[in-house]
Amino acid sequence: MITLRDCVDLSGVEPGEIDAVAEHEGLSFIVAMEKGAWMLDQSWGAAALRQIIRDDVAVAAARGASQHVQELRVTYQVTDHRLPPGQDRRRDFRH
Repeated sequence: MITLRDCVDLSGVEPGEIDAVAEHEGLSFIVAMEKGAWMLDQSWGAAALRQIIRDDVAVAAARGASQHVQELRVTYQVTDHRLPPGQDRRRDFRH
């Protein structure tokens, strides 16, 4: 039998990153895991995942949720060290 942990391991997305995507997008854990895995298959995915975590930090800070801010900052540091810089898709947009 395949477990949720097996799915997380196969996705290539860390649990904290999945939680950040779920929070940012209003998704369940399993759907956020799928979206995170898809994002990381895109050239811009690592940059987008970092931005999602930064956005979540800003929202948590605005709410005064200092413990959550610290958790998200740790997640960001792990993500930043784990993933290559990637490409910000917003820089590709031509007017």
